[in-house]
Amino acid sequence: MPKRFGFWFIAGISLLSIPLIYFVGSTTVNVLSALISQQESIPFDTGIYYCLLITVFWLFLLIESLGKTNIIQRHKDKLSLIIIGWFIATVLMAFFIPRYISQQLEAAGYTACTDPREISRVTPGKKLIYERNECQM
Repeated sequence: MPKRFGFWFIAGISLLSIPLIYFVGSTTVNVLSALISQQESIPFDTGIYYCLLITVFWLFLLIESLGKTNIIQRHKDKLSLIIIGWFIATVLMAFFIPRYISQQLEAAGYTACTDPREISRVTPGKKLIYERNECQM
């Protein structure tokens, strides 16, 4: 196996994760702008925030890129704590961000309804449609 295979593997995953993180951000902006404009129906998938976990690979890429620098060498004993800390932070964000958005939607008078188009999921979370009035099934 080539010596730089690990670097290019992590770089590839990091590059492929950019559209995924863009999707999470744009979905959040779309939901919040729909809330501000008081739309009748707002689709919201609470499971997409677990895609934030892939940002741990960005940290791996940064460490791999700066591996021989003085900064990394001085703090190499703390790198595992930084990685674990970022992983825990992303898990907490994936858990609390959808709860906060759901609370904002419910406080604005929306009712959470299960999306009838949802098929069984492997990921955590629910695909919901927040309706201004009652759920329409």
